[in-house]
Amino acid sequence: MFEGATVANWFFGLCFAASVGAMWFSLERMRSQLNLVLPSDRNIGWRPPRAQSFVQLFSKSHILAHYFKVLDQYREYYPSSFLPKTLAIALAGGFVSFIGTIVSGMIY
Repeated sequence: MFEGATVANWFFGLCFAASVGAMWFSLERMRSQLNLVLPSDRNIGWRPPRAQSFVQLFSKSHILAHYFKVLDQYREYYPSSFLPKTLAIALAGGFVSFIGTIVSGMIY
């Protein structure tokens, strides 16, 4: 009924979902803490800004730049916080669990 590949696929899929949730929670927490410290005209929005060019629209580089901006500003105001480390661990765990999901799906 349940084979090893199916159980492994579920396990890695759940790990991937948990790591995506941890990444979102960390970034949202950093954004909300920054908005408490920053002046109201420099508040960081929930969404990344819109694409400025046709290339950004398809490469999605503006989204990545938005999150790097959040990380840089957060390290400036909170240098000893655990949230960037949590984000890095969740990112590494998400990468490993995504690869595990792919491999366990190919085995079945």
